[in-house]
Amino acid sequence: MKYDSEYIYFPFLIKYAVVEGNSLWFMDIANIGLCHADITDNKIKSIYKIPETQLFEENKYYGLKIVNNKLILLPYCSGSVLIFHINEEKFSEIDLNIQTDVHFPICNASYVYDEMLYLFILSEGEVVVVDLKEEKITKRITILLDKNYQMNDSKIQFSGMCAYIQDIKLGRMIKFDIRNQTFEQRKLLWNTSQWQLMEGEGREIYLRGDYGQIAKWEWIADEPHILAQLPSDMKYYVKEGNTLRWELYQKTKINKATLEKFYDDGEGIWFVPFSSVELVRIDKITHEIKKLVYADEEEQSARNRISWGKYFLCEDDSREFLWVYSLKRNLIYKINIREFTYEEIKLSISKRDLNTSIRNCFVNHKWVEESAHLGILQLIGYVQTLNGSEGD
Repeated sequence: MKYDSEYIYFPFLIKYAVVEGNSLWFMDIANIGLCHADITDNKIKSIYKIPETQLFEENKYYGLKIVNNKLILLPYCSGSVLIFHINEEKFSEIDLNIQTDVHFPICNASYVYDEMLYLFILSEGEVVVVDLKEEKITKRITILLDKNYQMNDSKIQFSGMCAYIQDIKLGRMIKFDIRNQTFEQRKLLWNTSQWQLMEGEGREIYLRGDYGQIAKWEWIADEPHILAQLPSDMKYYVKEGNTLRWELYQKTKINKATLEKFYDDGEGIWFVPFSSVELVRIDKITHEIKKLVYADEEEQSARNRISWGKYFLCEDDSREFLWVYSLKRNLIYKINIREFTYEEIKLSISKRDLNTSIRNCFVNHKWVEESAHLGILQLIGYVQTLNGSEGD
């Protein structure tokens, strides 16, 4: 943790965020807090304790969406959706009537349309439709699955108001029309072990293939259409113990653990991998590839079981910037889509706002001790020192 005359800087663990106007909302997975920052000055304004945060030693909530002054916390190992009412500064909960067990995640993907939240719960073989205005379940739609067949390893991508579910095991694609709430399915003629959906929402359907190939696919097409191949020197890491082994995309087959996401800016596709020190943009028309390299990201070790990944958080509501969190550097890259540049953002808390900002924060001491990321624990100690008080 760093200090200067006015502000305190400390690390978070951010996997999910939303940006609306000048507000950045994110879940701090390390300390199980819901945080609000003002992106005009990059200052933390509020931190709220998330109630009942863990089940089976896993965080209950991971994904995050914003709808009409409500923050929607999506379930990971929870049987409920948690809603934070921004204006009232309070939480409410919607029970999904799902029995939670060790089959995570509960929610594989989600989509919001007309204030209705669609939760794709593959372990149950259903889509649960939640009315966010009334805060209740309105429908449960059964996915086209055989009885007792689970698709937890499947991929989901959204395109044109439809969800595409790639059933890798049976080599088929399931299409769910969100407006009409209807299903179709078709057998895939291409090898699903060589081509897989990337996570995201696009104007078309995009796949990542073996040896760094990026392709698009149409529902009526027999084969994917290759758009580009990732640069020959582009690499990603594979973690082995406390070391990182680097692999070239063009030399390796698909690795499901790379957590690759994409973003469609209308004219190009952004490939945003978790385990790389760079990202690329592929022009849809010319197929030209532009590469953007993050500074000071390459690392040959991974301490305390935490790898140096980058989480693609979101785009902002203006669709001008992408937001990517660096676990290694404890900062956010604000990427300018049009100019192909980025700004580094380090979040801080004003010393004069310490008591009001952090009083509701929950600290996960175990995570802090294991990771040596002392951020909020040190900060609370600092507040207690200022107040001359002992912690709870």
